[in-house]
Amino acid sequence: SLAFVHIGKSGGSTISLLLRNGCIQAAEGETCEEERWKKFPGKVGETETIASQRIQFYLHVSNVDSGKMAEYYSRVSSIVVVARDPLDRWISAFLSRHPDNIDGMRLRNRAASLRAQARGQTPPIWAQKRVFGIDGVRNDQIHRVAYDGCYPNVQEFVDCATTDEPPSENDLYNTRIMFMEKAKMHFEQVTLNCRETCKEIAAATSRYIHHVRVNYEAYLKELPSDKEVFVIRTKSLWQDWVKLNNLLGSPKDVAIPDSINEGKVVNTQDKLPVRSNLSNEGRESLCKLLRNEYILYIDLLNRAVNLSDNDIKSALDDVHKNCPAILESIL
Repeated sequence: SLAFVHIGKSGGSTISLLLRNGCIQAAEGETCEEERWKKFPGKVGETETIASQRIQFYLHVSNVDSGKMAEYYSRVSSIVVVARDPLDRWISAFLSRHPDNIDGMRLRNRAASLRAQARGQTPPIWAQKRVFGIDGVRNDQIHRVAYDGCYPNVQEFVDCATTDEPPSENDLYNTRIMFMEKAKMHFEQVTLNCRETCKEIAAATSRYIHHVRVNYEAYLKELPSDKEVFVIRTKSLWQDWVKLNNLLGSPKDVAIPDSINEGKVVNTQDKLPVRSNLSNEGRESLCKLLRNEYILYIDLLNRAVNLSDNDIKSALDDVHKNCPAILESIL
């Protein structure tokens, strides 16, 4: 019996689409839409895989927030996790909630949908995805202005979160938000303490960026040591997907996308306006903040029954490229 653990910004949305139980409600015994894998373009969506048949339910942010992860884990003997280098995952999580990128995703998805409809075609799956806020209309506006006034890019966030300067009035950002709630427009003056906010986000205790808060520790802290673990590496997504199905008993290799574009199904961040501008010094500082995440990530790799020594070495080579000092301090 298996569960699929979707650690955000690691490629799990793409794989979840290929699972008959790859939806939030499956963990509570409810059914997902029928034959959901058929939405996947090309040969990949033609046949249900053995992994889809074997995986009983899907775990994501709301399941962690429910406080029931220990109970979920007790119901299965094994888990399948999509895992990504913690630095790459963190940067992706930060950029995915940037207001300029959210607006860019909405415009891009609508434009792609209109082009497909004009040709009489079904829009790509990623273009059908609606991009929502995550914490209610008022708090979502606060999250947006926090990006504007406290951390407009990755480097400024790291500077904000790691500064040793004495607290000052410059830490405060005063602005006005407006939001529609219950058919009424509301206006409100807000004051944000940027330094406190940045440090809370870095410590994964703030709701401001949900995939930063719900991190490896949040997903894995209640995972018993005797559970069997399969890992699908983000950088080797399809290679590991094929191997997983083979280990679960597939008589032949499952189909994979014919092209890079076909494989980018959900949540692709291509061509969005805000990218990482992290300096080398900023990278070192962010790596230090993510040290515990790297410990958990490396432990997960070592537990994976489907990864070879070379697979693990390849993943650790990427860790060394991103955070060499952290890797040396762990191993």
